[in-house]
Amino acid sequence: MTISAAKSYVDILNLGLAGLLVFLVFVIEKLLRGLRKESPVLFPWLYSFFWLVTFGIISLIAYRGFMPSEATLAGTVENLTDPETIRATDTAADFYTLQKYRNKRSEIFDLHWRITTASQIKSLSFRLYKTAADDGDSYIVPVEPTAYKNGLKLRYHRESNRLTVLKDGTEENLSTVNREQPSGLHWPWQEQVAYAEEKTSLDVLFSRLQSNDPRIRSEARRDIAKEGHSAIPSIEKVLVNADSSYLLRVGALSALTRIPASSSAISLTTFKAVDDMRKDRDPVIRDIASNLIENAESVKKEADSASETVWRIARPTLTQLETSYNQIQLRPGDVVKITAGGCVQPGGSGLTWKRYVDPQGPDSASRHFALIRMPGEAAQSKLSSVIGKTLTVSQAGPLALGYKDDYYPDNGYWKKDDGVGGQCKGQPDASVTVQIQHTRK
Repeated sequence: MTISAAKSYVDILNLGLAGLLVFLVFVIEKLLRGLRKESPVLFPWLYSFFWLVTFGIISLIAYRGFMPSEATLAGTVENLTDPETIRATDTAADFYTLQKYRNKRSEIFDLHWRITTASQIKSLSFRLYKTAADDGDSYIVPVEPTAYKNGLKLRYHRESNRLTVLKDGTEENLSTVNREQPSGLHWPWQEQVAYAEEKTSLDVLFSRLQSNDPRIRSEARRDIAKEGHSAIPSIEKVLVNADSSYLLRVGALSALTRIPASSSAISLTTFKAVDDMRKDRDPVIRDIASNLIENAESVKKEADSASETVWRIARPTLTQLETSYNQIQLRPGDVVKITAGGCVQPGGSGLTWKRYVDPQGPDSASRHFALIRMPGEAAQSKLSSVIGKTLTVSQAGPLALGYKDDYYPDNGYWKKDDGVGGQCKGQPDASVTVQIQHTRK
């Protein structure tokens, strides 16, 4: 049923009540008075019941006319894929969504949504999430009165990371807004909380993971992840504790996915607990846990002697421009040889996997490739430029790898396919081997 059809049914109901009232007063009442002489015993009962029904209808019409009615706004977001979704920023409104796939074979779906408010609104505030662990991008969409009749149609352009609103056959870009900016739906009883910029303890950050305000929870996950490996013991306590609340588990899992090389730093007990969460009844916990396991990065020392050390990085981090591998410490005079290969998931729709070192396909010259920075170097270099070469270390420090992209949250090693042009058919996940020849111990 379309929005306009639904509103038509409401109009028909209102007209039906008015018509029924007219019929009762001018037709039924006249017939009942004719029964006064024929059924003097039954007449008082029927006549009383008639006016009881009549006054009930009058009261209903008056209530619908003078009491404020709820306003329902509905629409769609086109061209989404799992696990992308939207959620209303303002929890005071009832917000409902329903996925409708284009066809049985397609991964693309349209998300139909509906929001109910006390009265018509002038703008709608919501957040678009690309992954289960994503903080989401905030948008404010102007709502014209005609949208309550015709609906509000949005379209997501994944390749350019744009969200547009369709008006009169044309598309207008929507801009993301600062998460501190006031939303389009503001409720006076919602408490606005601000925190000082000083460093906050982990205990306080974990307590904020259970806040009723989604913005506070999102910022707490981000700040916990910024603590890096020092936050992992606290995260592990939450994940292995069966009594941890739902919000604590979601927040701890989300923070863990953002910490580089976190899977190789957690204990076997925690790893098993996360693996078990892939079967959890809750879809959000399942998605985040699966994302963490499937994208698990490992940094292992495969050989170590006085003259040589060999490190292997399996599934290197793809979710940020640069990651320092503090385990791999280089010293002046070391001679380094790099080998790398395999494929990665840079996000998108259709066949999306690309080679890690030398990707093929659209935009591969400007993004979706691996980077490296040796200690002391001012800028990153393409990893492909050093493969097969010997690099002499001039300054002590850790090896740093990176990944070039214009949008990072959907990168990883999920939903493996043959890749753009079949470049990843039969290829393993990306890995990097670092062979270090020591000139002195």
